[in-house]
Amino acid sequence: MNWWVSNSSFCIWGEFIESLAEHNPELVCEWDYGRNTVGVMIKRPENVAWNSDEIVGWTCTKCFHRWEDSIKNRTKKGKGCPKCKKK
Repeated sequence: MNWWVSNSSFCIWGEFIESLAEHNPELVCEWDYGRNTVGVMIKRPENVAWNSDEIVGWTCTKCFHRWEDSIKNRTKKGKGCPKCKKK
C-alpha cells in the first residue's frame, strides 16, 4: 500500500483521508494502544480513518473496561463503553 502520514491526516493512493485523531480527538484518550498492534507495529489514532470499519481495542476512561468495536461505531453511531451503558 502506498501511503504517507502528515500531521493528523493521511493519504492512500492520492486520496486524502481525515484521521480519527483529527476528526474525533475526544476518542484518542480511549484508544487502547496495547491491544491495537499489528506484529511489532502499533496502530495509532493518527493513522486510521475516522470512518473505518476496522475493529480496534478501546479502554473506558470512567470504569477502565476494555472492549473491541469498530471505529465507525464509535464515530458515526456514537457507541461507547458497553459496561457503562448497562449501569
